[in-house]
Amino acid sequence: MPGELNDVVAELAAASSRLGSSLHATTAASLADLVRIMNTYYSNLIEGHNTRPRDIVRALAGKFARDEARRNLQREAAAHVRVQRESIERALPVSWVSLRHWISCADCTGSSIAMPQRKCYASSLTSIHS
Repeated sequence: MPGELNDVVAELAAASSRLGSSLHATTAASLADLVRIMNTYYSNLIEGHNTRPRDIVRALAGKFARDEARRNLQREAAAHVRVQRESIERALPVSWVSLRHWISCADCTGSSIAMPQRKCYASSLTSIHS
């Protein structure tokens, strides 16, 4: 079974590479944005935070809900998307554990984020505070 799984993973990686190289740059960027939003939605849903994709898109545009609880969830989701985007742009390895650590604060004040990551992702965190 492990050998078969390795073969499937290798085939998937090759197919992904072919698909990625055949997409127009604008299409690939749009698809990446959608995948980040989808990943944020499902990741937060697993955590019990029901921030819908449309609320995530609004948050990324700086349009937050009036309700404080929803607004805080939007800020967390926006930070999640920004960290994903920046980690790809900077080619940083991001694991689920480290990603949740970076943005785990309930109100996204940055208080529970370790100093090295806070410095690295200051632009993401700062942009959601304004």
